[in-house]
Amino acid sequence: MLLDSEDKLASAVAELGKADKRMAELMAQVGPCRMAPWERPVFDAVVGAIISQQLSTRAAATIRKRLLDVCSEAAGMTVAHVDPDVLMSLPTEALRGIGLSGAKTRAVQELAEHHAAEPSFWRDLQRMSDAEVEKALCRLRGIGPWTAHMVMMFSLGRPDVWPVGDLGIRKAMQRWLDLPALPEPDALHAPAEIWMPFRTVAAWYLWRSLEMAVVI
Repeated sequence: MLLDSEDKLASAVAELGKADKRMAELMAQVGPCRMAPWERPVFDAVVGAIISQQLSTRAAATIRKRLLDVCSEAAGMTVAHVDPDVLMSLPTEALRGIGLSGAKTRAVQELAEHHAAEPSFWRDLQRMSDAEVEKALCRLRGIGPWTAHMVMMFSLGRPDVWPVGDLGIRKAMQRWLDLPALPEPDALHAPAEIWMPFRTVAAWYLWRSLEMAVVI
């Protein structure tokens, strides 16, 4: 089951709550899950994930807004998502000017070039298994497991992605498990088995738990 509609997301949240009472209590504190992967094109999500690498949420949002602004100017109309053809038309100086590093600039440029050469790639991802999606995305410049996981969760709507390499998840699980030190990624697989096959939703709520003063 993909998380590709409000009804399916609601069903996943309900099932997760039934599986783990403690998680259900956290969910009640946080409120409704606001993930909406069906609203974001895959290409745009990949660009956004590359922008977000090693940046705070606020800094990444600022650069993404600047990118949308320059894309809107180039397209002659306001755009809500990054279009690969418009992106490919932007000069390197424009991308560096909005705050992208040299490595990220080349990564998003090559992403647009890849789209032009293989436009079916993004549709093909939909029919792949999670492991195949991660492998296919990681072949592209600037994309590693973390970026692939973010795309799988927030654009492809894969319900059971567990991003153990994410620092936020590691911090949330340190609090969740009451550990004295930040856990290593490999140590987080077994504690999350109770949340399968909806670890994507569990991860979203764990990220939200970092914003709360008290965690159940």
